[in-house]
Amino acid sequence: MEIDLSGVWTGEMKGTNIGGMSLELQHSGDRIYGQGQFYEPTLGVYSYDIQGAVKDEQVTFFLTPKPNQSYRLGNIQATCALVNKNDLKGTWKSTLGTSEVAPFDWTECSLP
Repeated sequence: MEIDLSGVWTGEMKGTNIGGMSLELQHSGDRIYGQGQFYEPTLGVYSYDIQGAVKDEQVTFFLTPKPNQSYRLGNIQATCALVNKNDLKGTWKSTLGTSEVAPFDWTECSLP
């Protein structure tokens, strides 16, 4: 399956962090770049820069917190698989020790 993850993806966080997310991704070759906005009811909104790699139907994301935010945020590594053209499922873990206890689900909501 030819994979192009470019576009805006939305999803939910579950586990030690609970809330919603929106990822705006650009996909070129085997590399992914973009930014993410996350919302947690107890914290509010925070942002990350995203880099990643795609191999076959496996995707690895590396998220780095944008500077000057009000929260102590860790770097995040997420590993997921493309279930179909519009769904990614996987797990994540941060350098702060927080993680996803159940697979997350990102659903593509718009294409470039």
